[in-house]
Amino acid sequence: MDADAVGVTTAIVRAAHLIDRFANGRLPAFGLPAGMSMPRVRLLLAVHEAGRPRMSEVAWDLGVTARTITTMVDALEDEGVLIRQPHATDRRAILLELTPQGAAQVETIQQALASISDTVLAPLTLAERAELARLLTVLVERDDGGERDERDNRGEG
Repeated sequence: MDADAVGVTTAIVRAAHLIDRFANGRLPAFGLPAGMSMPRVRLLLAVHEAGRPRMSEVAWDLGVTARTITTMVDALEDEGVLIRQPHATDRRAILLELTPQGAAQVETIQQALASISDTVLAPLTLAERAELARLLTVLVERDDGGERDERDNRGEG
C-alpha cells in the first residue's frame, strides 16, 4: 500500500469533516432551523434535485443505511419540510417529496452553501479551485459509476 495514498485519502476525509463542521455552525446564521445539519441539507437537496425519489435511492446516493435515512426523514417530516408518499405501483417503495416549506428552505440552503463555500475555498485561487474540482470529480465519478453498475446488476436500481 502506498503511504502517500493513505495520506491523501485521510486528508480528503478530514477536509470533508472539517467543512461539514464549519458549515453546521454557520447554517443557523442564514435563518435555517437550529437542527439543520449538512446531512439533512444533503437529503433535502437530493430530493429537490430528483423530484420525487425513492427513499432507498436517496439513502444509496447519500451513502447512509436504511435506518439512518428513516431517522433523517422522520425528523424532516416532523419539521414539515418533507413528506413520504407511497409509490403508485410498488407497494414496497416510499417516495420523498418536499413540502412548500421545504422548497423555500432549499432556496435558503442554496444561498447559505454558496456563501459558506466561498469562505471555505477563499484560500485557493480560481485555478486551484478548478483543479481541485477536476481531481475530486475523477475520484467520485470512478467510484460512483462502479457502485451504480453493481447495484443495477443486483436489481437495486
